[in-house]
Amino acid sequence: MKILNTFILLISSVIMLFAGITAGKISKKRRFRSVVGILAPLFMLSALYVLVEMMVGGYAETAASLVPENYLFLRYAFTGIIFAFVLASAWSLFALIKREKIGEMLAFLIGVGFSAAVAAAVSVLSVTESFSTHSAVVIPSAVIFFVYEVFALANTLIETDKKYKKIVLYAVNIISALAAGFILWFIFTPFAAESVNGEMGVAVIVFALFMIVIIAGPIAAGLFSLINESISGFKYVKKEDKKRT
Repeated sequence: MKILNTFILLISSVIMLFAGITAGKISKKRRFRSVVGILAPLFMLSALYVLVEMMVGGYAETAASLVPENYLFLRYAFTGIIFAFVLASAWSLFALIKREKIGEMLAFLIGVGFSAAVAAAVSVLSVTESFSTHSAVVIPSAVIFFVYEVFALANTLIETDKKYKKIVLYAVNIISALAAGFILWFIFTPFAAESVNGEMGVAVIVFALFMIVIIAGPIAAGLFSLINESISGFKYVKKEDKKRT
């Protein structure tokens, strides 16, 4: 199962590459957002993958009497999540290729519905009596997957040619940025509390920068690209208006 999870994540990189190439036929900014969009959940799921495997490894090394029941559920649940990510990413790629036949908003809603269904199913299963021990890890992982996958779907599928599409795209990017900020705050609060005299060691600083790049980097890049495109479009319209007058 560990090998399968790693293999599925590698497949995601291939899908990301093809998504970038396909979107490149539309515009450079759309291509950039497509790659960044899929990169965000890929980075996040890779970090969660390490966490899950560390926990499973810890359970395996614990005395039999202390090992929670069904501890491998963590790995199975995570397999379902990353497999759903691959399917959703493949759906984004297919919708990009068939963009003349499949409406981008329809494709976006289908992808969101699928991601929500997977996240809900994994969460509900984790709170059952047999697997409730791990719900504190599985449910947050499922929610994070959903938020980051919606970000990926929006940035790979939605164009900015219509006002309502731009509103949806901005809303998803802003919500994702807030979610990333909350995750970073949650992660770094213990480190800040344990720092000596308010100073952190080099290892902690490097770790902090690494986590910022993984968790918030792609989302910040996507939001910056969207804002930059809006500013460029505004300037272009103003310039055209001046020529007409």
